[in-house]
Order: sequence, then C-alpha cells, then structure tokens
Amino acid sequence: MPAPTFAALPPAAGFVVGPSYATVAQPVGPAMQNGFGVTSMVLGIVALVTCYFGLILGPLAIIFGTLGLRRCNAGQSNNRGMALSGVITGGVATVIYLLVIAAVVASSDSGY
Repeated sequence: MPAPTFAALPPAAGFVVGPSYATVAQPVGPAMQNGFGVTSMVLGIVALVTCYFGLILGPLAIIFGTLGLRRCNAGQSNNRGMALSGVITGGVATVIYLLVIAAVVASSDSGY
C-alpha cells in the first residue's frame, strides 16, 4: 500500500478564527495594608491561648487594634475586621486574666 499524501495547508490569510472574548483591563493599584490590624488579631489570639503572657499581650492587642481601626476609618487600610477582632480578643483575654489574678489573690490565705 502506498503512503497517503496530504494536500498543502491553505494560506494563513484565508484562515478564519472563531469569535474571541474581549478582556477588560482591571485597575491595578497598591493593595491597602494594615499591619496594625493583623498584629492586633495575632496578639489577641495568642493572648487568649497562652497562660502567662495574656496580661501583657491583651493590652497590646487592644492598642494595635485601635490604631488599625483608626487607619481603617481614615481610608488608609481595608481590613477592619482583623483590627476589630484584635480589640475584642485582646479585651476578652485581659478581662479573663484579671479575673484569674483576682481569684488567686482572694483565695490565698495570707493570715492577715
């Protein structure tokens, strides 16, 4: 049997391309950053989990979260939820550890 022969391809000018979809250019700008919000959220979570550093990290989470919320309100950042969660978790951790300290002090018999 002889090998099949193939005809030459048509010229590229006669080639028809199917419909194409237009792409829409998206505006590209710098992503808003809020290191204060992320820091407060991490500090607040760590303050809730750790036993000894909660009294130190809780107020720090509140401070950084407040700074992050101020940046969000000024339109300089866009992660208000992280800053707010840092303030809440930091406040909860601070209250819990103050209550624990008060309970330990009240339960200790100093003899006076």
